[in-house]
Amino acid sequence: MLTPGQFVAWPMKANQAKYCPLIQQIAPDNQLALSRDGGETWAVKWKCDEVKFGTLTTKTDNQSVANASIASVRWYPWGDRAVAVDTILIPPTEQWPDWHVQMHRIRCQKPIESLHVVEGGFAINGRKRADGMNLPTLPIPDGAVPGRFEGNFSDERSTIISSEAGSSGILTEALFDRQRVDVESYALKSDSNTNIMCQRTLIPVASVGITGRLEPSQELWLKTSVFAVSSNVGEGRQGDVAGLKERWSRPPTIEVESFEQILHNM
Repeated sequence: MLTPGQFVAWPMKANQAKYCPLIQQIAPDNQLALSRDGGETWAVKWKCDEVKFGTLTTKTDNQSVANASIASVRWYPWGDRAVAVDTILIPPTEQWPDWHVQMHRIRCQKPIESLHVVEGGFAINGRKRADGMNLPTLPIPDGAVPGRFEGNFSDERSTIISSEAGSSGILTEALFDRQRVDVESYALKSDSNTNIMCQRTLIPVASVGITGRLEPSQELWLKTSVFAVSSNVGEGRQGDVAGLKERWSRPPTIEVESFEQILHNM
């Protein structure tokens, strides 16, 4: 279930600055974190506008047309509203049952000196089953099964982490003023006990940095496809016998232009 509009409005003073000054402490588990001071402090979504719902028409692998439900919301990472973020969420579909998509349009409304963003996928147990040591750096081999293969691997746009809990990964694309920009993807080692389900976790994250001054109306688009397969996946979908490598190689194929049309219509 994807729910972009929930928040708690209690006025807890400086809770982010006091408890989450570093990205490892924030542990952006399926979150977008933004910084305008070079990564000294980070802000994540808190209050937001009303959620809007709609439908996105996409083409399947065999070029037939399919409709996907979407939810969108606008929020502001800082109180001065120097930056506005429009977030669109697309849940898993029959075509891409192991993925959901998070699309963000990050628009400057006031000048800022720089912008750094980090988006995370789902946190997952980051230790080996046998001895509790760190997961090795390994690409997914042929025939790998979720929950049995252990390792993590990153390239310039994606990261996948596999352990006894299953597999968690992200695939990210970024555009700044319509031009593709570099994405750094890696497995973030979050602080211990930042996750209530597991003491030591890894989070697949993607990082984008715009180091120059940003002026009003400049935009950064961030499209992240989030991959998640539980080690108990066979209990939910008996008919899908694809291996882990094949599942990971079938990401959603939705272009940024489709999201622009969504925001225009909403």
